[in-house]
Amino acid sequence: MVRSRLRRAASVFVVGGVLAGCVAAPPPPVATSPAAAGSQEAAGGPSTGLPETPAVGDRGARSEGLAAPDNDPTILAALKKALACPWTAEDGFDVTSEEGEFVECAAYKAWGEDDLLGEDADKGALTILNLLEDKDEKVRYLAVTKLPSSGALYKDGATAGRLVGQAERETSPRIAKPLGYAVGWIRVDTAGHLPRIKKLAEASPLRGLREGIYGTLLPTNDTSREAFDFYLASLRQDDAKMRYLVLLSLRGSKTFDQEICGENVRLLDDPSSDVLGLAAQRLGYGPPCEAQFDKLLAYEKKRAAAGGVKEHLLPTALLNACERDWINEVQRQEAEAIAKSLASGKNDDLVRASALGAVMVCNPTAGRAFVQGFTKDPSQWVKDEANRRLKAPRK
Repeated sequence: MVRSRLRRAASVFVVGGVLAGCVAAPPPPVATSPAAAGSQEAAGGPSTGLPETPAVGDRGARSEGLAAPDNDPTILAALKKALACPWTAEDGFDVTSEEGEFVECAAYKAWGEDDLLGEDADKGALTILNLLEDKDEKVRYLAVTKLPSSGALYKDGATAGRLVGQAERETSPRIAKPLGYAVGWIRVDTAGHLPRIKKLAEASPLRGLREGIYGTLLPTNDTSREAFDFYLASLRQDDAKMRYLVLLSLRGSKTFDQEICGENVRLLDDPSSDVLGLAAQRLGYGPPCEAQFDKLLAYEKKRAAAGGVKEHLLPTALLNACERDWINEVQRQEAEAIAKSLASGKNDDLVRASALGAVMVCNPTAGRAFVQGFTKDPSQWVKDEANRRLKAPRK
């Protein structure tokens, strides 16, 4: 039985048969653009914040949301109870009191915890998809937290198209990231829509939507050459935080593992400390990148000699390698020497402290004498780490 993971995923940092026949006829068109929507609202008319409904011929055409005739009555009953819970523009349904305490609503809690999709999760997911297309942000928010992480919804071109279409229309930052995760769960090999998904990840005004897509698209489609190439291209964008998020998801694909290793080596020269630190950490783990470890050692040796190192994941990468049995003795000794240089040099205190751990792991016996010399270091960080390492039981 498929269970929703979106509610949990949205709180962090930090997913078949022809289903097109279940799509209801679209509602009358709403405002055709954000500007038009604003004009309509100013004139006293209704404003949904959503662009115009696609034409009926578009496979991403919307249902009637909450009013869709094929909605599951059990799910609707639970939804209507949850909609009666307190909601604020700032906190959504996660309302806090003036004292800062969470105001629990039983119906909202039940919506999040109960298995509402039932035995036929694919059928229940169609109701959730209908609700995701509703005009009311509260309905859409509740719906996105109940989307399953896999199933026919993501394999069929028609339902996947509706999901992408909603992502293209979405205006709520609150809904954006979990909706992005769901878009990334689409199986592009069977459902298609990769060009539209790529465009959303590149250009959506909702950053959370972009982050969500990058978080799940390649892990879901780990044999897709086009999806992988898209990630490689995205690692060259100007946004450093987004490059970091892309790199976080660039792993676990056996199809492209050696290309990923090569990309990690390239990213050692990335201008972002977070990106190059993560790349170094990945190389320190070894397989499938053990053949690139000497390149990491050469890079770290150069950085340690220059001083001013701020990326604590550089010594952590050395520690990770020394904990494993794939490195040879020459590499282990080099890793120890670099770690000593990082600990002694004019580097960030956290780098120096982390380097002490690497020294101890790379050489548990002789490393103790080296670490002993830092028990009275001027840096509290370094001094505390030295004492902690020395007090730890010997392995």
